Amino acid sequence: GSNEAQGMELAVDHLYSRGCRRIGCIIHGKPGTGNADLRCAALRESLKKRNLAYSETFIRFADDEEYLEIIGQLLKQYIDSLFCPGGSGGIIASYALSLFERKIPEDISLIASEQIFYSRYATPPQTTVTQDYSAVASTVAEVIETRLRNEKVPPETVLPYLLLSRGSVRNHPV
Repeated sequence: GSNEAQGMELAVDHLYSRGCRRIGCIIHGKPGTGNADLRCAALRESLKKRNLAYSETFIRFADDEEYLEIIGQLLKQYIDSLFCPGGSGGIIASYALSLFERKIPEDISLIASEQIFYSRYATPPQTTVTQDYSAVASTVAEVIETRLRNEKVPPETVLPYLLLSRGSVRNHPV
């Protein structure tokens, strides 16, 4: 698996270092499913550490069809940035922000999760957090080889996220 705490910290730190102070977050999925709760706890901790807003009004859970409404609600909270970990949130958020006549990154900075590397083709190209796919492949190959030798493998491997910085985050450090 991926290090959810490290990945959420990576995204919040990038936004914070670029001057973002009202970071809205839409976590793909529902509480109690997948890694949504891990992401939520890590986001709260990362925002709290920087004395940023971290209530339920700034961190939301959603399935794809709920992003538009939630982004409208977050915009009413005067967010200056949006982080969408999981799913196809980046593309959906980009579309929703355009409907609300908000430009990325001029009005709202955006970080998404990398989804099959199409984020680089968005306008503007989206900054993303992504799994280290080379490390995942290497780890899987190592586990297979270890099992073929009838050796014991670790019960769990946690890999760090990577940040792919592109054009969707403003560059105005405070």
